[in-house]
Amino acid sequence: MTVPISSLGASSTTDTSALAGQAVLGKDDFLRILVAQLRNQDPMSPMEGTEFATQLAQFSSVEQLIQLGEQMKLSAAGTTELKLTAQTTLGASMVGRDVLLNGNTVAVEAGVSSRVVVELPSTAKDVTIRVLGPDGKEVMTQSFSNLAAGRRTLGLDTDNLAPGNYTYDVVAKDASDKVITATPFSIGRVEGMAFRGGTISLRVNGTLVPMLDVVEVMADSGTTTGVPTTQEQTTP
Repeated sequence: MTVPISSLGASSTTDTSALAGQAVLGKDDFLRILVAQLRNQDPMSPMEGTEFATQLAQFSSVEQLIQLGEQMKLSAAGTTELKLTAQTTLGASMVGRDVLLNGNTVAVEAGVSSRVVVELPSTAKDVTIRVLGPDGKEVMTQSFSNLAAGRRTLGLDTDNLAPGNYTYDVVAKDASDKVITATPFSIGRVEGMAFRGGTISLRVNGTLVPMLDVVEVMADSGTTTGVPTTQEQTTP
């Protein structure tokens, strides 16, 4: 007497482990097994109609699951391609524009006032910006007073610094001289775009950064970097 296909799923744990890593049966394999079972069944004890119908239903379910898996793969591939296309278009539109990035770097260019952005949770009576060199040592300090809460753009007097990229930290205090937490940001000009590992990176101030690090695309000032007032407030 033949063994129903449904009994294949009742194998022992040992048998299941032995099949691990082997190719999964496809719908064509499933159909060949079913046909072979029909050809080799015992004429004196043929398969019951209900049993045959059950196995046909199993075959239909397997085929539907395979088709569903293929459709999901195609959908995922299409979504990835669409996402990459959108990122490419967005990245290209940023070239030549100033952007706000997560981080605490500041670019120094000859003859141009540098800018940084800090976000204050509340009004700060005093804000001190310390610019640090590659060795982590302080190279200049500049203070600001009476800055309202929010994201603030600060122009720095960096004429005495050599061109290059520096880091900075910020210390902010309220009216009672209590230190308040200020979040630093960096401003940079997007000079180009690159593809890295299926994602888009932007070249900002000579360094490639992930496009997801961009917090804000700033208004085109029509200048190389622009020098806003120290009291300018950007969009929170």
